[in-house]
Amino acid sequence: MSSEGLVISKSILIEYENYNQKEVNIPEGIKCIDSGVFYNHAELAKITIPSSVVEIRSEVFSGCSGLTSIELPDGVISIGRYAFFNCANLIKIIIPSKVKEIEDHTFYDCTALENVEISGGITYIGEKAFSGCSRIKSIEIPDSVEAIDEEAFSDCSSLNSVIIPKNISEVGKDVFKGCEELTDVEIRNISIIAKEKLFSSGTNINHIKYYDQELNIIYDIVKKPFRIEIVMPDKSKYEVPEFAKYVQNIKGFKFSVNILINLTTPNSREQLCQELLVSMPKDNNKAFSGINSYCKKYNIVATNNKSSNLNGSKISVGKK
Repeated sequence: MSSEGLVISKSILIEYENYNQKEVNIPEGIKCIDSGVFYNHAELAKITIPSSVVEIRSEVFSGCSGLTSIELPDGVISIGRYAFFNCANLIKIIIPSKVKEIEDHTFYDCTALENVEISGGITYIGEKAFSGCSRIKSIEIPDSVEAIDEEAFSDCSSLNSVIIPKNISEVGKDVFKGCEELTDVEIRNISIIAKEKLFSSGTNINHIKYYDQELNIIYDIVKKPFRIEIVMPDKSKYEVPEFAKYVQNIKGFKFSVNILINLTTPNSREQLCQELLVSMPKDNNKAFSGINSYCKKYNIVATNNKSSNLNGSKISVGKK
């Protein structure tokens, strides 16, 4: 390996001027790799980073399509935006535990990336951080993560399962847009249930489980031919209003649905129907069927005049 062509100022690697080497050894003592140092050096197949490096700035390895793997030292605390953008042959990455944020577009269009290990120190996953990583089949998001930005995992077309941990409180729109193979989802924080377009067009979700903070199942939702089955315990004091919002915003189920709910008490049934009658938007009418007959069965009528806007929107709600 060679360090020929490296331009160093104090402890910062600021430039790489050699296009003939396939391997580069960054010398010990370097603390920071400056923005774009290896930008579009497609000839590089291996880069060794010393343990002294703590900061990797934006676009450092962007376009390094010859890289198949790279080991990031445990001491790294910061990885900049677009740092690995379009590293088209990068297969595996382990993000060190001292890194707190995966910034916007960090691994965008790493189309060969299959194995991602996100450390327990990460609190934020940025916009399109893993967008276009079309070979990732599953990803473990650690409990330390508190926010996921827009389209963070969009177009991860092989992603088939995901667990959204309990400490997440902020989720951007279209996080899983275009994840065509995504079928199984666990959401362990009830507070994000109504986030707009969490699961948008281009998904084929068959099963979603929602949990509360104590990891008790709140909703167990299964897509079956021509219907969705939803099992919900009798904890209507907080579940029913949020469920109405969920029904409004779900984008992964695009067909007429019947909703079967495991409610055993009249009060739970009535509260649910009231929420649905009042909350369902007119433009979602075609997506649902059966609410009128169910409400008539239990002599439930809307007590809020907003329901007059529904003009016959229908959801089937029944005891499973």
